[in-house]
Amino acid sequence: MSGAGDGVAVIGHGIGLTEAASLAHAVPLHDLRLTVVLFDHRNHGRSGTDRSATGMAERYRRDVEACNGFARNR
Repeated sequence: MSGAGDGVAVIGHGIGLTEAASLAHAVPLHDLRLTVVLFDHRNHGRSGTDRSATGMAERYRRDVEACNGFARNR
């Protein structure tokens, strides 16, 4: 959701949830004119399955950065 302002808020979700669980957090940020990106973390919701047992935190970090870059480029 685009708030037409200069900032970007990237929102993930809690363990076992999907991006829909974060909608209540997105609305006030959007009202502040931020562009809000809701996304499913790996292995949640509609995201792909990542069965790797190592380095997951680094991949989660890169996923958040990719969401931020996507929003800034739109």
